[in-house]
Amino acid sequence: MNLDPSDMSLTECPTDRFRFRGVVHPWMCDAMGHMNVRHYTGLFDDCCWHVLAYLLPMQASGSLVGWVAATMTMDFTREAPARTMLIMVPEVTRVGSKSVSTRIDMRDASMGQHYATARFVSVLFDLGNRTSLSLPDSVRLRAQQLSGEGFTAE
Repeated sequence: MNLDPSDMSLTECPTDRFRFRGVVHPWMCDAMGHMNVRHYTGLFDDCCWHVLAYLLPMQASGSLVGWVAATMTMDFTREAPARTMLIMVPEVTRVGSKSVSTRIDMRDASMGQHYATARFVSVLFDLGNRTSLSLPDSVRLRAQQLSGEGFTAE
């Protein structure tokens, strides 16, 4: 299984990192009038998939390689009411031998107020054999392009 194809270009990463946008629709709100936890999870998961697809483009990975979420945690700092325009700002915080740790901050897109933070540990996985795989150097390099302060690499 070739996970490090020579034609996989390392295009320059945007200086603002990957920013994923969303909106809090009224139907996403609970009885207390703010976005329900199930929708935070979905927005954070979508943003994380954009990061993982940058680290290892699916067309380069082959159909039997994918990412598995080993851990996901969320911390909430304020309620996001309906009609809030959101921006999720991810960064890679750690690269292990087989996993990548990502932190994603959810903010108000216009005012910058912080709503929540999610942390993921994603493991590169052989979906056929159901085993973890070592990260290729190309993934490690791309992860460093999305890193912030406190980044660690094993």
